[in-house]
Amino acid sequence: MRLTPVPPLGSRQTFGFVTREDGCGAERVTVHEYPPSPGGEALRTMRLKLGLSLREAATALGVRASEYSGIERGSARPESWAGAASLMQEAARLKG
Repeated sequence: MRLTPVPPLGSRQTFGFVTREDGCGAERVTVHEYPPSPGGEALRTMRLKLGLSLREAATALGVRASEYSGIERGSARPESWAGAASLMQEAARLKG
């Protein structure tokens, strides 16, 4: 399924935990803020009700887990919300 990126509303600086080859620790990172996504929230609710993991939902839609996470968080939109829901229902049926 094709995804369309959503432009962030803005960004902010915060501290985040990072891991690098030379060790790990806290450092300042930029966090993008996206508009609320009712469709993404609905897919997350549906995924949980169907008992699908994030990876299983991503596989059903033919996208990477990080891309599917973006759908739920509002940083990406599927080409069809109804199509995404249908693919997840089929994945749950096959898991079954």
